[in-house]
Amino acid sequence: MSRSDQKIVVSGQWIGSCGLLFIVLLLLKVGVAETAVVGWSWWIITAPLWGPFVPVMGILLTIGVCLGLGFLGGLVITTISSMLQKRRNKQLSKERKNKG
Repeated sequence: MSRSDQKIVVSGQWIGSCGLLFIVLLLLKVGVAETAVVGWSWWIITAPLWGPFVPVMGILLTIGVCLGLGFLGGLVITTISSMLQKRRNKQLSKERKNKG
């Protein structure tokens, strides 16, 4: 088999832009050739790893809060409505007794 007949198959995944940014920030934090370039917090250095999940969690949290408030609002309105209806029924029954 000649060298031109051989096929090289490389399977793998790209590291992605967030992973690449993390590696760059990590190298700047730790320092290449024993020189730390940035003195940032580790939260900032690792932000490319957990950062993409924050907007998703924020959206899910917002949806959950809106649904929860909508449910509680509906429950309060239903309770107040039933209390007012009971009060009206009592008033109507008193008026009927007074007339009759």
